[in-house]
Amino acid sequence: MAIARRSKNKFIIDSFLLSCRIFGRQVENALLKELIRKVKKQTQTINGIYNKSKKNKEFSNFFIENRFIKKTNKNFEMKITDYKYKKNQLFKIKYEKN
Repeated sequence: MAIARRSKNKFIIDSFLLSCRIFGRQVENALLKELIRKVKKQTQTINGIYNKSKKNKEFSNFFIENRFIKKTNKNFEMKITDYKYKKNQLFKIKYEKN
């Protein structure tokens, strides 16, 4: 599950939840790519927030490995204007609106 909220002229990924059993099998990258594809028409920038904890150490370089630029210790940013999307072959995506 990934949650991105709109804040002014960008989206902020504030929740990115995966089972530890699936992390590292490229599902996290496919989910991020799909999220970027979904918001690309609405913004030029997407930010990710990383809150360091004992349970998410393996996630510490996730945004950097996915071409985000480190802005602060917690905030990472990507300009998605020229982002090239390749269709996800791993799983089916379902969207829910609030």
